[in-house]
Amino acid sequence: MTKPDGGWEEDESLRKITLMYHMIESSKDSSYWTPNIIVQALIGIWFAAAHQPWVNLDFAFLELCQRPEYLDLIRKEIANTATLDVKSIGNDMPILDSFLKESMRLNPMDDRKLFFLPITITHFTHPPPPTQLSPS
Repeated sequence: MTKPDGGWEEDESLRKITLMYHMIESSKDSSYWTPNIIVQALIGIWFAAAHQPWVNLDFAFLELCQRPEYLDLIRKEIANTATLDVKSIGNDMPILDSFLKESMRLNPMDDRKLFFLPITITHFTHPPPPTQLSPS
């Protein structure tokens, strides 16, 4: 929320930990980070943040259906965990954590890029256009 003078209502300590604050601060001396570019970047981050966890969860469910031997192990691990929060998945549930990470590794989001112009990659390699590259 904003104040009538255009400032934020949140305390300075809370404001400094927000993504919007850092985007605005980093754009003050930049000709690239115009208000339109900041808004586009922020909307892109929001869409990715809203979309990717659900896609990864969907892939994890599909992997679990293909590997039912993990179902009982994960159920027991969840039942034996005192708190069910994000930190407990990484700290107290190593089987579930590993299963989710492996599911994401086996089902990556499609991040391949198609280059139509000549490019140079490491070791001065020059693949001819059009070239499709994917990070490994």
